[in-house]
Amino acid sequence: MCFYCCLRILSRGEFADYAVLHETTTKNDLRHTSSNDSSQSLCLLFHELVIALRPSMSGATELFLVVDEYACYMPELCLVLAPYILQSDISNCESIVATLLRHASLVAQTDVQASRRMARCILECADSFGLERLSGVKSGDLIDSDGLCALIKCCLLADLPHYAFAVANVFHDILMASEGIRHVAAFGTTIKNRQFIELLKEIYLALGSTSGLRVLPMDFQDDARVRTVFSKARFDWLGVISTPGTSMPDLVDAHWYCGIDYFGSCRPVKYALAIRNMKWNEISYPKKLNSHEERLFSILYVSGHCAGSAREILDFVQKMECENMVKDELPNALSLEHLRDFATIRRNSGFSDNEIVAMPDNRLVILTALKLRSVDGLDTSSAAFEKDLVISSLIKRLSNLKAFAPCQAILQKCPENFSVLEKCRIFILKGDYNTAEHLIRGLLDSSVCWKTEVKMEARCLLAELLADHKNMVDEAIALLCQSVENDNKYIISSECRIRIFTLLYRLAASQLSGVEEHMESRAFRMRKDAISEWTRQRSVIPQSTETSTARRIECELRCEKEVVKSVNTKLLASAHDTVVFGLEALKLLSQPYTKQPNQPKQRNDCILRLIFPLIDVIFRFGNESDVVSALRKYVANSMVPNVWLQVVSHIMSQCFSTNMLAQVVRAMIVKLIIAYPFHVLHTVLMYKFDENYSYIVDSMLEEAEDRVADKRDKTRLHEIIEDMTAAHIAYIQFATLKISDTQYFKKISGTKTVQYQMLNSVSIVRMSKDLKRIPLPVVDQKIGNVGDYSGHEIVMWGAMDPACTKADGLSSPKVLRTKGSDGKWYKLIWKNEDVRQDCLVEQLFSVVSGVMNHDETSSFLRTYKVVPLNSKCGIIEFCQGTISLKELLCGSDLTNGLHAKAEPNDQKALQIRTVLKDVAKMPVNQASATFLRACAQFKPVFRHFFYQHCKTINLWTNMIDNYRRSLAQWSIVTYVIGLGDRHLSNILFDIDTCKLVHIDLGMILEYSKRTLPIPERVPFRLTRDLLDPILIEGVGGRLLEEAVRAMQLLRENKQVILGLASVLLRETISNFEEIGSNRGERPSFVSETAIARLRDKLNGTDDTFVQQDVDHQVRRLFTEATNVDNISHTIWCANFTHVFFPALHLILSTGKESVSIKTKLM
Repeated sequence: MCFYCCLRILSRGEFADYAVLHETTTKNDLRHTSSNDSSQSLCLLFHELVIALRPSMSGATELFLVVDEYACYMPELCLVLAPYILQSDISNCESIVATLLRHASLVAQTDVQASRRMARCILECADSFGLERLSGVKSGDLIDSDGLCALIKCCLLADLPHYAFAVANVFHDILMASEGIRHVAAFGTTIKNRQFIELLKEIYLALGSTSGLRVLPMDFQDDARVRTVFSKARFDWLGVISTPGTSMPDLVDAHWYCGIDYFGSCRPVKYALAIRNMKWNEISYPKKLNSHEERLFSILYVSGHCAGSAREILDFVQKMECENMVKDELPNALSLEHLRDFATIRRNSGFSDNEIVAMPDNRLVILTALKLRSVDGLDTSSAAFEKDLVISSLIKRLSNLKAFAPCQAILQKCPENFSVLEKCRIFILKGDYNTAEHLIRGLLDSSVCWKTEVKMEARCLLAELLADHKNMVDEAIALLCQSVENDNKYIISSECRIRIFTLLYRLAASQLSGVEEHMESRAFRMRKDAISEWTRQRSVIPQSTETSTARRIECELRCEKEVVKSVNTKLLASAHDTVVFGLEALKLLSQPYTKQPNQPKQRNDCILRLIFPLIDVIFRFGNESDVVSALRKYVANSMVPNVWLQVVSHIMSQCFSTNMLAQVVRAMIVKLIIAYPFHVLHTVLMYKFDENYSYIVDSMLEEAEDRVADKRDKTRLHEIIEDMTAAHIAYIQFATLKISDTQYFKKISGTKTVQYQMLNSVSIVRMSKDLKRIPLPVVDQKIGNVGDYSGHEIVMWGAMDPACTKADGLSSPKVLRTKGSDGKWYKLIWKNEDVRQDCLVEQLFSVVSGVMNHDETSSFLRTYKVVPLNSKCGIIEFCQGTISLKELLCGSDLTNGLHAKAEPNDQKALQIRTVLKDVAKMPVNQASATFLRACAQFKPVFRHFFYQHCKTINLWTNMIDNYRRSLAQWSIVTYVIGLGDRHLSNILFDIDTCKLVHIDLGMILEYSKRTLPIPERVPFRLTRDLLDPILIEGVGGRLLEEAVRAMQLLRENKQVILGLASVLLRETISNFEEIGSNRGERPSFVSETAIARLRDKLNGTDDTFVQQDVDHQVRRLFTEATNVDNISHTIWCANFTHVFFPALHLILSTGKESVSIKTKLM
């Protein structure tokens, strides 16, 4: 019906009389309707299409054959109609696919332009009926390898490599099924079809995918084009030049990056290099504007003499390009790029920062040349700023490509005040530190009156050089401190001061870390042991006896004590400097929040990366008077409350310690209560009902009320505290109630899902009206102005469902659905278990997500809110739009799900579980053999979700990319954090974004590897179904590339991760307690060794005594994660859905499972 409407619209402009389409009209009649051949063909086409639309006809297949018949007469119209036809009917899938592939095989036999046109049509047809239908055709049906290969070639011919990759995935699935190896492909088994591998190579070349090419067999990598891609990835530009058959763009770039001349005869290359090198007089002006490069050169050359003449040339060449472009039936991508180049020249200025950052390299080169060449003066400061931004952006990109020669050449043409510092950066990147230092010191000692910002940046650059490359941290800190003391803080801009104090904080923290590592070294421990031994020896030698030995021991003892004392002094001084500089940097970064509480994500992430290591140092040195004094001064004069909201739980835990820091921390909490009671009181009240801490909490609440001067605000704050205290008591009651208790709940019969009506004896039911004044605890509340008690921007409780449901879990959690004051529905999970560790780990994940996705618009590590109510219960945010991978793949009863639909002939997960229930107890060889036999009876199916839910190839590409990045990041994060128990009930899947969510975070810092009787042996979960959607590349492709990137980012921010983990381990976590240890006296050795392992992972020394680079470390982890012996002997998974730990009594054979509270809630 949809197609018929489309047909009527298309025909309306051609016929005045609709009767011509009547079914009774014959072909013979139509031949006399019009004398025009085109109109006659059109009439005949529409006549047969209408006949084909009869209910008795075979739908899309018949329509397609009609269009095929008339394609030679009316190609444009038929190309448009064909995709609609295939989308109009979902029946007879095999016939449609066979017809499409037959036409794809004919495309290569036509001329190039016609091939491109038809290839586009065929791809639109393929996209219209989707990958699901294509993937549904099994080997042996009406499908052949040649047809699929032809379809992939059509994608490449149409310059759509992403389409080619999507079709290649389907082809890969069919080949693996025909070879019978899909069930073991995740363990390294690959297909041998050389025709397919050759096509895959062409796809990766078109995509420029280095990681994809590296997974191909070595004989396929022995190709000049592949070597060029590898050389570009290594920044081996001489290798690009020396490789035969290098494309012209690559040849131009490589010569430019190397800074060498081109001696060939290709005119476009010569003029392209002349533009990049800005050598306008070393090549003749082009007599004929045959190539795009010659046209660009002529415009830029003339712009240096006469702007009006340059515009005339621009008008001429732009018109010529447009005339050539309209001759093509399909848009020419190259012509479009040429027109965009001309548009950049025409615009010339007025580009925003984001436009410049997003500009392609070639266009940025043109804009740089134009700004350095143009005779138009820079009359405004904004124009000069734009010019500097364009040049610095280009230099930054060239530096990232290790192209230092063009950087220096461009800087030679720039003003001195701009170029000196940029030159120094280039020398530092090249490793020429002495030259860079000489230039910077020359600038600082110069009599030239430089701008204050330039001098301050020069000092920062010199400090970084001394600290990072010459190990002169003390000198670097002294240089920056001197700069701060000598220069008036009112003259220095806020951004400059942020740069200085952030750098000072980094250097001081690095110095502190170095001192602590030295104190843990063998040499320092030996000194302390020697002092103890020599002190003992001196005590047993009579004082009246003075021998040479006694004198020598006395001298040695004095010298070693002085060394140890100096190290301890250095430790305290470094800790004090770290706190002072960190607090000053935090104060400067916080200033925008006083005017606008909601700041961009980048600034929030920057503050979080600073604040967690900072509070770790503050807590560790909480008994040092200088550290406490610095914090007290900051709290009294400079504290901006909203930047501390993210760490309020950590601060609160220090309120009850016995050191000097506790009083200052309490003052911080009081300020936070006064500023943001709706955000803070949930955490504060968690301790109110603990008899050991209640009196301290009460005193802080009273002090907060007393310090509010305005009588109305004081009354309102008191009301908020009273309301939230009453709500907190009700929360605790509801979380601890048993859903089977008939005094509080009544089971509702006759519903699809078992529900329990909440009776009036439940506190939250009785106070449902009062709850509308209480913030919803699982919502990340918007941060408003300080002291705003109105609650207008706070999401409060709304109408709640009268009934709740029971979730899976040992504590039988309850799920309650409620409406917020914002009109949205929320689900809250009430758990009668200690959730404090989950809360802390989720905070850690949030910070890590900020580190790894700093420049991304969205995070690939989805987190959720956890609100502890006390040490025994809490509330957890229900992740909307997610489903556990177990339920998605196998169903809640292990007999349904995606597997039952995609592989109905396989055994069910319930049966496989019985086969493998004792596999963890078997010897390694026997366990592996049993495991592989089970794999053959239960094949992975996760890829089918993407085929079914992604209606277009573009959507499939985006969702696969999301999934790949999420899987890579979670793999690395769970390894570094040591998160175990990763069965598929503990991994959720977001249906809309295809990102993963990890829940049930009880086993962190390798608890499951070190404590369980049968330890886990894999570093993270990377099993068959998780790899199934991206199996075409295996673990060595883009998944590995993303994982390496994630590990590199974590290594670069290791101080943030270590600081955050140290803060986390100071909290009350039962897994890391020791027998008879008193909290607050010292960190437990279990915690300290956990931090040591974390440091080894981030240093790359987790497997060897020698540091591994990131690539080798991640490759090793991937090998361990996909090793059959490790998987089979450590865990059991029917489709890898559960973990089998006999010691934890997960008796799988009886169907009892210890699963996450979120399993089966979807």
